[in-house]
Amino acid sequence: MYKTFPSYTSKKALGNTYGDYLIAAVKKFQKRTGLTADGYFGEKTLKKLESFGFKK
Repeated sequence: MYKTFPSYTSKKALGNTYGDYLIAAVKKFQKRTGLTADGYFGEKTLKKLESFGFKK
């Protein structure tokens, strides 16, 4: 997440296997792209991330 969206993702999220920092980054991304901001990597979120170049 940090490599693709450094402006949304704190460096503290690195190695934070789905912890608070990563959830916060996902929520920011979801809000900014019009998705429901729940902090989870659901199907819609993954598709939107991939459309911006995110790789699983």
